[in-house]
Amino acid sequence: MKRCNPLYIVAIISPFMLWGMCMVLPVFDDWYYHTAPKVGVPFSPEALYPMNQYWRPFDVLFGYALALRPSLFPLANHLCIFAAHAGSTVLVYRLAQRMRLSALACCIATLFFFISPAALGTLLNTDSLNQAFSGFFGLVSLYVYTSVSGRKGIFLYVIALLVAALCKENGLAWAAVTPIFGYAVLGGSRRRFVRGLILCAAVCAAYFAVRLSLQQGSLLSDEFVNERKGSYLKYIATWLSYTWLPVDYIAVMFKPERNWGLAALTAALGLPFLAMLSCGSRRAWQGKRLVGLLVCFFAATSPHLVTVFGNMHCYSGLPMAALIAGCLLDGNARQRLLAYTFGAYAAACMITDLHHWQMAKQSGQTGEKMAKEIVAGSTRPARRAMVIHDGATEGGFSTFCTPPLLSFEYGLAVKGQTGFSWPEDISDTIANLSDAHAVSEIADRALASGTDAVWMVSGDKARVIAEREQ
Repeated sequence: MKRCNPLYIVAIISPFMLWGMCMVLPVFDDWYYHTAPKVGVPFSPEALYPMNQYWRPFDVLFGYALALRPSLFPLANHLCIFAAHAGSTVLVYRLAQRMRLSALACCIATLFFFISPAALGTLLNTDSLNQAFSGFFGLVSLYVYTSVSGRKGIFLYVIALLVAALCKENGLAWAAVTPIFGYAVLGGSRRRFVRGLILCAAVCAAYFAVRLSLQQGSLLSDEFVNERKGSYLKYIATWLSYTWLPVDYIAVMFKPERNWGLAALTAALGLPFLAMLSCGSRRAWQGKRLVGLLVCFFAATSPHLVTVFGNMHCYSGLPMAALIAGCLLDGNARQRLLAYTFGAYAAACMITDLHHWQMAKQSGQTGEKMAKEIVAGSTRPARRAMVIHDGATEGGFSTFCTPPLLSFEYGLAVKGQTGFSWPEDISDTIANLSDAHAVSEIADRALASGTDAVWMVSGDKARVIAEREQ
């Protein structure tokens, strides 16, 4: 392994990874987020302006582009997300080389990033272009800052940093990462560090000045504030465990798939490598390089830790985690043992990755099956539809294991079967599905008020129970 270019391994794995990603179908908010086709939604410049806490114009433009060819959804999303992840992997490798890590440490850092289960929340979603490209352009800004000098370097750095921020708000955190990395990790001068801080402060000031001049709504909506769940300590514990320990968390957290043996196996395979990391090498603990990487690791993830944190958000700090691993292993004399323990760690990652992929694919297929049931049971397109359901949305695990109602997303999955031509409007209501009389009354009222069709969802079954006569 120490003589192997990790990008060759990445190239071998990539076709299989991309094939698997393309089999994952949209669920939950994938159907209504900006990166779904905006069919029938007139374009206006205001759509590109910041709304409440979000300013993601590239997501909006992507959705309008998909509206020209809705059949490319979600394939185009997966292709773009994978391209960003592959590009980030190359940049992690190049940064590891800039740190002058040993060949084995560079290899491990690169593969750690590429196959980490912490990336699954980004790779197995169709609406995570913002996270993937924010990370990619953040790494581009870091690489340019540390590799290109003069006015050209400053210009390219500022452009990459602003693109990262416009992909997703946390991209602006790379403004703090870059000067710290250049000074503490690569040993830049104190003068360049101060100049970098001033430049980054100027970029941040310009970003917020423009944003506030275009802002629509409050900078932090009440809905966003109320969405925060858990304490800061819980967020930090989630972040660190997902980033470093390749345990199959579905086997732990999702009751229908709970398998303590599988969880123990992935933990046992991963722990020896983590033990090697915790011991580190004497060189790693000398100087300020490791401290600088730890600060960068926290800085890159901090916007999510202080707002709302989920497993998708581990991705923002993952490049720094990979470089920390490389730094700790650099100069380790136990090369053979290190290769074996990382091989076991990689096996744990692959087991966890495959199980998460299987469940994400299954969730999407459930929504697709329900949508096909509705289309098959419809005698004509329904412009307006109502979904009657029992409100069963509990018991899932992130977007990997979504309840059937959320896989179906209250009927929006039907659009995927109709080329986004119908339905145009969907309402929903909760009812006792075992009370046939009450369900019939709800359906009659809906049809009388102009609804074209009434659908009922029970578990993973969906059917048309009433249609308005023409």
